[in-house]
Order: sequence, then structure tokens, then C-alpha cells
Amino acid sequence: MPYFNRASTCKRRYRHYSGRSISTDRKSPIFESTRIDQVDYHANIIERELLYKNHDSNEHEHEHDNHIRQRNVRRQSTINNMLMEIKQQQIGTNEKVNRLYELQVDMGKSMHQLYEVQVDMRKSIKKIYEEQVKTNMNQNKYLEQQMELIQELKMINKKLNEFIPQK
Repeated sequence: MPYFNRASTCKRRYRHYSGRSISTDRKSPIFESTRIDQVDYHANIIERELLYKNHDSNEHEHEHDNHIRQRNVRRQSTINNMLMEIKQQQIGTNEKVNRLYELQVDMGKSMHQLYEVQVDMRKSIKKIYEEQVKTNMNQNKYLEQQMELIQELKMINKKLNEFIPQK
């Protein structure tokens, strides 16, 4: 039965790939048959295949057909259980991907806030630097004035020394 084999393969692949890193691209899942909207589609195809497989058989083969139908119903039940398990795992995976996406969005917001804080910090540092430059310039002017005053005082002192008689 081709769909039974596909479902078994699908389940094995899902288990294999679900242990790996999850793709965040929601439009292309890990592989097509694990998409949630595809699980019900596959279940319906399997059900139709099982119900109509031996529809045209004659009465002589009726017992054999009943046996086949019973086996097919058991297989369908197994397949449906596998598909539901895959669907539940995919839902869980999607929830994890959604949480991961939300964390990435929050991280992006935090990074943006951090960037804004860094920009503000740089502006503040620039203002502090400009203030330090102004302060240094004022200190230099003050020191120049002090030096000029000292020079003037030296000149005055020298002139006073000339007029004052020495003992």
C-alpha cells in the first residue's frame, strides 16, 4: 500500500529531522508531508484508497475482501495514529518556532534600544569632551593672565627696587 509506506517514511523522516535545527521559514516546512494542512489531506486519501480498493470484486472473493478490508482498516487506524502524532509534533514544533520568532523580535528590539543608548552615550561623551576643551581653553587664558600679571608684578618690583635705596 503506497500511502502506508509514505506515512511510515514520513514519520521516520519527521523524527530524524525534528531533532535537527528548525527552519524558521514557515512557508517551506522540513518536508511537505508534515505540514499540518497536508496531514488531513493524506488521511483522506488513505481512507478513500482503503474503502474503494476492492470495490469491484465478485461475491466469491467476498470473504477474502472482508479480510483485506479488516487489515486495511487496521492499517488505516495505524496510519491515522501516526499522522495525528506527526500533526501533534508539528504543532509543538510550530509553537517552539513561534516562541523562537518572538524571542528574536524581542532581541531585535533590545538591540535597537541598546543602539539608541550607545548613540546617546556618544552624544554625551562628545558634549563632555567639548566642555573639557572649553574648560582647558579657559584655564589656559587664566594661566596666561596670571603669567602677564606675574610679569607686570616683576616689572613693578624691579622699578620699585630702582627707586628704593638699598642699604
